[in-house]
Amino acid sequence: MNASMNEPQSLPVAVTATHASPKWWFWELPFVVLLLLTDRISKSWALNSLPTGVTRPFLPGFLSLHLTTNTGAAFSIFTDQRLFLSIVSSIVLCIMVIGRSWLTSDNILLRSAWSFIFGGALGNLWDRLLSGFVVDFFVFDFGHADFINVADFEPCVFYEHGRLAAVKTDPFDVAFGFY
Repeated sequence: MNASMNEPQSLPVAVTATHASPKWWFWELPFVVLLLLTDRISKSWALNSLPTGVTRPFLPGFLSLHLTTNTGAAFSIFTDQRLFLSIVSSIVLCIMVIGRSWLTSDNILLRSAWSFIFGGALGNLWDRLLSGFVVDFFVFDFGHADFINVADFEPCVFYEHGRLAAVKTDPFDVAFGFY
């Protein structure tokens, strides 16, 4: 019998792990699912509890509840372009999955940022595909009245996490502008 047949064979380099970090689905995928569930539950609550077009104070002077729908993207751009927006969102989500390891570089802040933006994009894509519109129910009480939802908050957190990761310094210093 050939001695090489009894020896363990190594996997090709492309299949072996190049680092000791857990697989992305270990915590990023459950986090995305949690964000998606939060988005779905909050939108369901808004649709069932808030009257359309009526503003109710939530955090007085800062944030109010106001149910509306949006057939476009941010600031109602591309209104009534459901197919176009769905295709673009799907392509971006695919690129995010394919480029996840490059985009996150094993940095915990970038990995959580990736999860926030992915969960937010997935939540709004879900709305577009199933309803033809995105449910918005938050409005800031200052400046221009922009209606948003939980999925729209997620990219804001992404920005902050990415900013923290980019400067690679103490989060306290970044939070208070000492960088």
